[in-house]
Amino acid sequence: MSLWYNIYIIGFLIEKRERIMNEIQVLESKIKEYDNAYFEKGESYISDAEYDSLVAELHRLKANNHIEYQETIGESLSGKFDKIQHIHPMKSLKKTKDVHEIMSFRNNHELVIMPKFDGISCSLTYKNGTLVSMATRGNGKIGEDITDRAPYIEGFPLELMNNEDLCVSGELVVLKNDFDKINLKLKNSNLKEFKLQRSLVAGTVRNDDPILCKRHCVRFFAYNLLSSSCNESKSKIEDLNYLFSNGFSYTTYTDMIYPNFDEKEIIEHIADVKRISNDMGIPIDGVVFTYNDKSYSKLLGETEHHPNHSIAFKFLDEEHITQFRGVELTPTRTGMVSLVAVFDPVNINGSEITRASLHNIDVFESLELGIGDRINIIKSNDIIPKITDNLDRSNTYQINMICPCCGEKLIIEQPKNARYLYCSNENCSMKLVAKFSHFCSREGMNIEGLSDATLEKFVNMKILNQFSDIFDMDDWNKYKNDIVSIDGFGIKSFHNLMNSIEKSKKVLLSNFINALGIPLVGKKASEEISKKCKGKINNFISLLLEKYDWTKISDFGEKINSSIHDYFDNDSNFNEMMKLSYKLNFITSEAKSNILNNMNFVVTGNFEELSRDEIKEMIEENGGSFKTSVSKKTNYLICGNNAGSKLNKAKDLSIPVITLDEFKKFLK
Repeated sequence: MSLWYNIYIIGFLIEKRERIMNEIQVLESKIKEYDNAYFEKGESYISDAEYDSLVAELHRLKANNHIEYQETIGESLSGKFDKIQHIHPMKSLKKTKDVHEIMSFRNNHELVIMPKFDGISCSLTYKNGTLVSMATRGNGKIGEDITDRAPYIEGFPLELMNNEDLCVSGELVVLKNDFDKINLKLKNSNLKEFKLQRSLVAGTVRNDDPILCKRHCVRFFAYNLLSSSCNESKSKIEDLNYLFSNGFSYTTYTDMIYPNFDEKEIIEHIADVKRISNDMGIPIDGVVFTYNDKSYSKLLGETEHHPNHSIAFKFLDEEHITQFRGVELTPTRTGMVSLVAVFDPVNINGSEITRASLHNIDVFESLELGIGDRINIIKSNDIIPKITDNLDRSNTYQINMICPCCGEKLIIEQPKNARYLYCSNENCSMKLVAKFSHFCSREGMNIEGLSDATLEKFVNMKILNQFSDIFDMDDWNKYKNDIVSIDGFGIKSFHNLMNSIEKSKKVLLSNFINALGIPLVGKKASEEISKKCKGKINNFISLLLEKYDWTKISDFGEKINSSIHDYFDNDSNFNEMMKLSYKLNFITSEAKSNILNNMNFVVTGNFEELSRDEIKEMIEENGGSFKTSVSKKTNYLICGNNAGSKLNKAKDLSIPVITLDEFKKFLK
């Protein structure tokens, strides 16, 4: 063979390798995005089947190219909580959707069937009969310390009847009735509702206020006795009964399946688990089969990723066939236009479904849709409608590339790994509504009484064109008669809105920056910018004028830096920000005194008099530093009722523990 041929082959192989590595990177990026959404927010962007397919493809590509495959287990670890290493690693279970695989798994042994909860997995550790730690699954080896939440969660004892060492794993959930009540309160307050029970649990458990776990009725269900210094049972059923006798709530449905069961019986058992769990309002996404004989389970051992003694049967998403009728377009605050497929109504689990998100142009094109085409619809995890397939693929439907709100041209852009529609008109009315909605949100200016529906009316009435219009009282009074005549509004609502606007004028710089809706700059980034500016708007303006390099802030990359500069290089954005700065009263948490200068404080437990945020404010207002975890650098631990593991750690490190009253004496 010639030299040039060899060079060609080598080049071809290198190019192929690079292409495969790129595919792997894209898959890993997508899986990470879906994992973060699911484990941090409780949101499912794709169906379980699609997710499993992506993981399988990643596994295949790595195996074929001799690249080690490392499975991620559980949710990501944030920096908000202390970390705890699990005594017993919390591995994921092997999963299947095939009943035949369950039949093979039984291997002529007794099986125990239990619900597979869809909540937040965690472990409990007891020493000498006392609960010493409660930790989320985390990455399977290391979890987050949520022990301070334990007194406010139902379903397990804080003290055991015996002075034993005990480890238990289970799931944190919120029942459907409680979930509906909480969402109703949020709806009545014009606040964003939770889509999933799981998202409510995730948000509640990670909230700064541990008492919220009690208000939101978070419950613990045990499913595995990991170790016990007293219990010597030989079966899974005995373990569960032992937990129950010690005050633990355990799985809602547990039954024994004997070696001679057939396929019909297994299907009936699965149906029973689903029915009973649904009746009780407990979120599940499958059932778990595990061997009853503990000695046999131990003999089987485990792999790096999962134990061999159990297998999870995942529910198939319920699929229905209907006919496609078109696509609805809705602009968002970023300019991106969402695509929603419209189809003939289908009833899934008691709810009528007529729409499903198409996410982006690539998804739309892949389905090759046409009016009247028969399409498959699923409701992934009983919550998110999705088109899985088009049976006819006539490929005749053309998206109208005109914005339905302003009539301007739509354009296609590719900001990440997919193509999206955007409205080219910066002043599009629906885009304005979405921007105003973000501006007025709780983590922005926190203006009550301005729901999306109300904002849309005010935008269409030309009362609101830019953010500064909200604080123009002369204009509000000018349109007062028109506003109070709006159906369902009235004079009382008008005065309440004016009071809310006036109240919102006192604002933290971090909330203000977040409210502006700068691309890539969310709540956390806004807080970091505010810290850099010491909470002062003038400092922020000065940094903007000098073209400050924002990458100097920890975790700020070039994309955020460019986004900030691009946003304020736009004269209208900068001028609007300046207008607002004159109308608002920026409050800071700057020190009122230096009494606590160079002193680090950690807070644990709950207090009747003050919230934890209020204590934090008092510390920072007087020059001290508020820390979330105890370390050798901690000067004092402020301790309230029902203190958690932070108290034990402080004692171990000989850190002074003080009450809130004792802390207040420091300030006098």
